[in-house]
Amino acid sequence: MNTEMDKGRALDKTQERMIKNGALHLVAQLDSGRLADDFAGKYPLLVEAVRNTGKKGTITLTLTLEPDNMGEVCVLNVTGRVRTALPERDPRKTVFYATDDNQLVRDNPLQGEFSEMKG
Repeated sequence: MNTEMDKGRALDKTQERMIKNGALHLVAQLDSGRLADDFAGKYPLLVEAVRNTGKKGTITLTLTLEPDNMGEVCVLNVTGRVRTALPERDPRKTVFYATDDNQLVRDNPLQGEFSEMKG
């Protein structure tokens, strides 16, 4: 049976893990949280596209760290970017027939019309 105290302990453990995991904490802080929001918004779109197409897709989180000064490096500028490669459905083929004058038409020009066949 879960009590409020158990729920509080579980929350504390989750918070503790997040604090210990500096990378997730860093991502959460980048660009005032916008990077994490961007990732969170694109992630379900990727899942949906993979499920709908049956093809693989990717989501990539890139962090770039660069020194802020030329001396001893103790200040770093950090930027992040989220990119997705969503799978796409294969286009469906449509059958066309080539005419003698090199046009494409939907009806087979070698097959007569039903009205012509009655006759």
